[in-house]
Amino acid sequence: YISELFEGFSGRASPRDLETLLQLVYLYFTAPRRDEVAFRALLGQLDALLANRGRSPQAALQDTLAVTMGQGHPRARPLSRETLREVDLDRAYHFFRQRFAGSDGFTFVLVGSLDLPRVQPSVERYLGGLPVAGGQQGWQDLGIRPPSGVVEKRVVQGIEPQSRTVVVFSGPFDFTPEDRLGMRILGSILETRLRERLREEMSGTYGVTVETSYDRFPYGRYTLSVAFGSDPRRVEELTTALFDEIRTLQNEGPTTEQVLAAREQERRTRETSQQENAWWLTQLSLAYQNGTDPRLLADSSLLDGVTPEKVRDHAVRWLRQDQYVRITLWPEGPPSSNP
Repeated sequence: YISELFEGFSGRASPRDLETLLQLVYLYFTAPRRDEVAFRALLGQLDALLANRGRSPQAALQDTLAVTMGQGHPRARPLSRETLREVDLDRAYHFFRQRFAGSDGFTFVLVGSLDLPRVQPSVERYLGGLPVAGGQQGWQDLGIRPPSGVVEKRVVQGIEPQSRTVVVFSGPFDFTPEDRLGMRILGSILETRLRERLREEMSGTYGVTVETSYDRFPYGRYTLSVAFGSDPRRVEELTTALFDEIRTLQNEGPTTEQVLAAREQERRTRETSQQENAWWLTQLSLAYQNGTDPRLLADSSLLDGVTPEKVRDHAVRWLRQDQYVRITLWPEGPPSSNP
């Protein structure tokens, strides 16, 4: 994979096939294959997917959100049939060889049922034997930032009498263990409260979701997004209730019961996840990428310090009502269904 900030490889295998997995990593570094037939086949598949995607109202909503959050930056634009035509095999192959010219700067993380004495020779041969290029270029801050202030946009597409609303809060973020936990707890409590208000009390939506994310690079940042579907005629009513619930959370804070429930959910999720290799692989990789202490992954003591007062403070800091993006999907149709 090659992302905005990092490049690398990921894979999995049974313990007896680990050597084959390491051989593949070695070959990707040292002998990538330029395949014109595979390249054209991939472009054809992507073109067909994008043609169908262009007719999807949900895709139009997500694309508008991506362009808005990236303020139209070329590197933040969604993939389209037009941008697909810009792809050139020779340039892609050259770029790949450049980014994987050597193993300096790479950190390899192996997780699983490993017999270390048996694994060591293969690791030394296939990872330790990788070339070193020298002068590998690190990531760059491309200056992609969300817009400031309040931005509201409408997307009119589709004939189904339904709407979807997405509200995204974003801003600077201190990438500390306390704030990362606080963001997850805030998202959990807000989702519970909005579900009770919008779905159960108002019967206005089948479901509401709250998603949180945070990054340390290229700068400390967070996003907290709220999404719900509804009858077009109830969009404004439900959006007003959403912000009312946020203001109540900022003024009064959550109940003790809500905090205890969110803490217990976080604890159960952690305990379950820690039984899975994939969780450890992801968390250890992120710890090395972000320069955080991986030993903190086994520490759950911070949970006991989460209080209603802290959650209220987080809500004030991260749910600013003068800093958000709202995108609403409206169906095509008469004014009565598209106010």
